[in-house]
Amino acid sequence: MKTKRFFTLILLTLVTLAFVPNSFAQVIEIPDPVFKLKLCQTLTKYKQTACTVTKQDMESFTELNITGIISEHQIGFIAKNIIGIEHAINLTKLHIHRTHVSDYTLLSGLKKFTTLELPANNIMDTSSLAGLKGLESLRIDGNSVSDITPLSGLSELTGLDLSNNQIKDISPLTALTNLTSLSLDNNQITDTDINHLTELTNLETLVLSRNQITDIGPLAALTNLKSLHLDGNQIRNVSLITKLTNLQTLYIYDNPIKNRKPLLALLEQNPGIKIYVKKPMESVTSHLISFQGRTHEYRRCYQLDNGVRGRQRGFLYLP
Repeated sequence: MKTKRFFTLILLTLVTLAFVPNSFAQVIEIPDPVFKLKLCQTLTKYKQTACTVTKQDMESFTELNITGIISEHQIGFIAKNIIGIEHAINLTKLHIHRTHVSDYTLLSGLKKFTTLELPANNIMDTSSLAGLKGLESLRIDGNSVSDITPLSGLSELTGLDLSNNQIKDISPLTALTNLTSLSLDNNQITDTDINHLTELTNLETLVLSRNQITDIGPLAALTNLKSLHLDGNQIRNVSLITKLTNLQTLYIYDNPIKNRKPLLALLEQNPGIKIYVKKPMESVTSHLISFQGRTHEYRRCYQLDNGVRGRQRGFLYLP
């Protein structure tokens, strides 16, 4: 009799628990229809476009990709907010492309969050990013940003892409000394601005293409650089380029350089370096050989197709 009562009690307990709401079954309200659509597609591997999103679902995300949708039937069907993202407590990476999302403050409570990519979202104000102190990688390329002051406190950043914006003042970057990669191409940067980069001595990749730079002297302090993009500026003097002893790739085409001897010195100093002296159709690799007791330098030129080495074009002899 006691055994029967015991099993009955257990059964009643299980039935009761089944009807008690728990945190895993909690439904999360996602007001933006495009954001919810993307969540449902991710959860169902693109088998469904509608679903109920629970707290457990949100906690299962580690990466998310939210891209604006343009179709014949729904022109301008684009995400405008990411309300609900605050429940994705295990999220580490978020990619948002071609949307109208402007407020990212909800991400500041995600302790595991390290990577944010926001290309082409028509962003003008970066103030909502100021609280994302744990970010290690940030892309805001292809927007309408002019003021990057709110980014000055993101000291954990190692990668930052600010290309294709309207930036003139890069002084807020001075404190970001952990940066190893920085892209600032297609902005409005001048000689005065690049003085602010001298403290970023951990940089290995620096992209300054298509700005308004004439003097690269301050860059001589960045001796850890391996890849440097300076194409499309107004640089005439490259004499200090030999200070960059770790350089492996240099893009210097589309500049009115008067004296190219420093480039030849760089070729000899850094065997194997690639120097792009013409638009990305031609690369130059140095080779030192001994002939009749004298060391000569040859530059081997390759025709490139979208950056991929193609057929060999020949040799340029430099006595």
